Amino acid sequence: DGQVCLVDSETGKEINRWKARLGQGHTDTVYGAAMSSESGMLVTGGFDRTCRVWDERSSSSVATLSGHKDFVLGLGISADGQRIYSGSKDRTVAVWEVQAWSRYLSIVGHPNSITCLDVAPKNAVENLDLFCTGGADTTVRLWNVRTDVGRRM
Repeated sequence: DGQVCLVDSETGKEINRWKARLGQGHTDTVYGAAMSSESGMLVTGGFDRTCRVWDERSSSSVATLSGHKDFVLGLGISADGQRIYSGSKDRTVAVWEVQAWSRYLSIVGHPNSITCLDVAPKNAVENLDLFCTGGADTTVRLWNVRTDVGRRM
């Protein structure tokens, strides 16, 4: 129905609901979502090959990030809210700079779809920008944004 709902996992009560205005939402199935309470952002991605960025406070779409050549399946937001990570069936991870809403880095490392993605929490590893991806190739890879180097786990 074009809506994203935030529900309290303990009580089952709805906390917030985002309904896209005409022309703002995804045009196909939404497959992934990531949320940052610190930055107030919700990011969704899906079969229309885009990421949509939503403002938690106003429930409105603030940006559309385009450039993947296939479905967006995994999403993450950096602990400081300055970067968005999107993993795709096109085998790439796009790292987006929030301030400019532009692609900062594109990383290829899996020989098949990237099916999930997670970003290391703040202070997990000092002075590193780490995230991990899981792929349809049955591997997990740990990445450092600063060096653009991935390590197979």
